[in-house]
Amino acid sequence: MTVKPENVPDDLDQLRPAFVRSVGLTPGERYLAELADHTFLKLWSYPNPFREQKLGGVGDGKELCDLLVVCDPHVIIFSEKEISWSDKPVDVAWARWYRKAVDAAADQLRGAERWLRDFPDRLFMDAKCTVPFPLALPPTDTRRVHRVVVSRGAAAACIERFRGGLGTLCSGSAPLRQKWLNREERIFGSS
Repeated sequence: MTVKPENVPDDLDQLRPAFVRSVGLTPGERYLAELADHTFLKLWSYPNPFREQKLGGVGDGKELCDLLVVCDPHVIIFSEKEISWSDKPVDVAWARWYRKAVDAAADQLRGAERWLRDFPDRLFMDAKCTVPFPLALPPTDTRRVHRVVVSRGAAAACIERFRGGLGTLCSGSAPLRQKWLNREERIFGSS
């Protein structure tokens, strides 16, 4: 129990109880949380927040995203997926990997953004939804949302195809899904 000195106003955040942040549930999520902790994001990053979706008070919360960063007016939502590269021909493997690793993560991010817009008061730090999210989200009229997909699992295929390198592919927000799905020949070359 925190005892408040008499000369301190009631509205100070430092009097709120401490909470325990998640460290990530999977190896990929733990890596993402560690990366955030070792950068400037530590003060604003929250791994694995949960949304309250209980029906009639029954059930646990659902994970909103893998990492949420809130630094007014910015909200950065991360989704991490590790999907194995299949041994199918590259055109088939690319489309399948992209659908499972990138599209699924993007869908999760859109859903998380919608939840934060529609139910900002139903965000929690734990699966039982007993520890409320410690910050107020920026107002929707000034909020700037950034969605980040971290897709893993294709590194070996990229290194093999490009004959070296780091095994990474990077995409900005401009390419559309169809553009990426139709460009495997340009990315991977003709088979």
